[in-house]
Amino acid sequence: MIEMREWDMRTAEAREHFKTANVRKLPSIAVGGKLVYEAIIPDQDELIEKIMRCFRRG
Repeated sequence: MIEMREWDMRTAEAREHFKTANVRKLPSIAVGGKLVYEAIIPDQDELIEKIMRCFRRG
């Protein structure tokens, strides 16, 4: 149901991915391909709610 990826900024592939995703700060989290958190890690309940909203939208 959920695919999680962790990108290592020491690789060229990760740096290119971050540019493409328009990420400027770490840590960042994208849900459904959309950047939803930048420079913070939300608490677990908030993150679960954000993920569930993404799945409800389609």
